Amino acid sequence: MAMDIVSDTDYELIDSMLGETVQHSEKILTRKDVSYIVKGLKANIIKALSLRGCRISNRDYAFIAGALPSCSSLALLNLNLGVVCNPERVRRLAEGLKRNHSVATLHLHDTPLGDRGVQTLLHAIGRRTQLTSLDLGRCSLTDRGIATVAEHLSQEPETTLRHLCLSSNHDVTELGWARLATALSGGFPW
Repeated sequence: MAMDIVSDTDYELIDSMLGETVQHSEKILTRKDVSYIVKGLKANIIKALSLRGCRISNRDYAFIAGALPSCSSLALLNLNLGVVCNPERVRRLAEGLKRNHSVATLHLHDTPLGDRGVQTLLHAIGRRTQLTSLDLGRCSLTDRGIATVAEHLSQEPETTLRHLCLSSNHDVTELGWARLATALSGGFPW
C-alpha cells in the first residue's frame, strides 16, 4: 500500500516536528498527521506513539499499522480509548506487531477487543521477549479471554512481561480470576 498523502518530506524536518514522542489525545487525525507518523515510524525516529482516544479513518489506521513491522525504534504504543475499535483493526495491529520487535509497552485500555481480539493479538505477539507491559484493562474480556491470557503466559516461561493490567473486565467471573491466579502461580515471575 503506497502512501501518497504528502509529498516527500525531509526526515530531518519530520524529526524536528515530531521528536521522539508523538502524543495526540482525543483528536481527529488528519492525513497530514498520519503521514508524519508513518514517515517517522519508517525512519525509526519515533520511540513513543500515543494516539489515546483519537479518531482515525480505517485507511489511515492501516497505514500506521503497516509501518509497525519496519520500525525498530518504537518502544511504547498507546492506543487506549477505542482506537482499535473493530476486528479489522485488531487484525492489522496483530500483523504489525507480529514482525515488530521493539515495542515493550502496549496500552489498549478501554478498547473493545473482546475474547477473539485478545486471542488474535496474543497469537501475533507470540514469543516476543521484549514486551514488558501490557494493558488489556476494560477490553470486554470474559472468562474465555482471561483463559487465553493465562494460557499465553503459561506457555511463555521466559517472559519479560512485568506489568499486566486486566482491570475493569467486568464479565470475568470469580472462577475466571481464580484460573488466572492458578496459571500465574505456576512460575510467572511476579
